Amino acid sequence: MNEHTGFELPLSDYEKGFLTSYYESEVVPDLKDGVEQNWYGTNVGLRMFDLNVWLDEETGQPVCVVYQCVEKDGELVADTSTSWFLKEVG
Repeated sequence: MNEHTGFELPLSDYEKGFLTSYYESEVVPDLKDGVEQNWYGTNVGLRMFDLNVWLDEETGQPVCVVYQCVEKDGELVADTSTSWFLKEVG
């Protein structure tokens, strides 16, 4: 069970690998440039995902939570009922 939302976002190994590569190539450079919190969007095949990234206040280490986007009122929004911690402070 996911401690953040209570439900784990179902992802294939391919999707997890793609999202991890995206995090390393797009998000990590921003963190090195001083960005402390941001949202990033990317798609894997036909699925769209939002990555919410911030620095943990106590450790200064990055945290990244992935949400799937769904269409609501004609717009894509993050469905926060399920999530996957791509990067968490441990």
